[in-house]
Amino acid sequence: MSHSSIFNSKTKWLGKLLLMLTLLIIGQYFTFLIIDNPAYPWELNELRKGISKGTEVFYLGDSVLSFNEPEDTDKRYLPQMLEQELGVPVQPVNHASNHMLVYQEVFRYLQLRTSGPITVVLPINLRIFSPEISERPSYQFERQRFIFHYAANPWIEPFLLPALVFKAFPKNPKSLAGFRKTEVYYGKQSVGKVADFEHRLYEAPSLAQEGDQWIYYYGYGLTRNHPQFQSFEKIIDMSVNEPRVNLVTYITPIDYQGGVRTLGERFSRQIQKNISLLESSLNAKGLPLLNLVSDVTSEDFGQSEHLRDRGRRWVASQLASFIQKEVRSLTGGP
Repeated sequence: MSHSSIFNSKTKWLGKLLLMLTLLIIGQYFTFLIIDNPAYPWELNELRKGISKGTEVFYLGDSVLSFNEPEDTDKRYLPQMLEQELGVPVQPVNHASNHMLVYQEVFRYLQLRTSGPITVVLPINLRIFSPEISERPSYQFERQRFIFHYAANPWIEPFLLPALVFKAFPKNPKSLAGFRKTEVYYGKQSVGKVADFEHRLYEAPSLAQEGDQWIYYYGYGLTRNHPQFQSFEKIIDMSVNEPRVNLVTYITPIDYQGGVRTLGERFSRQIQKNISLLESSLNAKGLPLLNLVSDVTSEDFGQSEHLRDRGRRWVASQLASFIQKEVRSLTGGP
């Protein structure tokens, strides 16, 4: 066989391969346009619905946003209460144990996929900075973060489904064994390993010591090097660089009274020190912070940071007043 015949054969083969790839790409793109993507997280599908309706307020959060107690006389969730207080639709974007690494991708998605002025409500649950949340392997949500990141680009989004099928997203870098060996700090003082607190609080609760829960959840000394804090600062920077996206940030209530009763003023000082660091980052960029950490009594809590109806109503009213004061462009605002 001559060299020219071999060359022509290879050229035809490459041409067919390129044609197949082109048809595959076109087919994938139009398939994406006509069907919903069942592989997307529920919260992304809800977010897309909110955007399509022209919603002005997006409320990020965790399971606190979808909690009520069987004994509550008012069964409304917190976003529903806020919606009534504001008089405009509010779209919740929440998932159990959500944190700043996820919120960073959600905020970026909203920044890139919306056109009009919007308000993004960013709650800071102080527990997300604890090793119990930030280091737990099952709470890294690498798949959700991957989807939000690439779904934000309309040219890349049609090809997310094949990437998800072949699991082409970053793998979880944290192991359960490594998680259990993580140091737990009360301020700057090491008070044990994660395994110690996990055992006493969840595996053998009868062994729990007074103050274990407060120290494990909130006793850390927050620093600027914390990955959750760094994502928080990236959200602030994105907000400052995009004036049409109003960032409204608040510290969510915790059973502050219970912590002080159990651990005394040292607990109070550590909480305030951590909040001061968060507030300093916002203030440096001219952004305010609504601090509700100690505004709700112990009787108004259900499980952990989850609020009963009276507590939810209080947070909704305070948050609505804060939004109306800070966001002048909001429909129905002052």
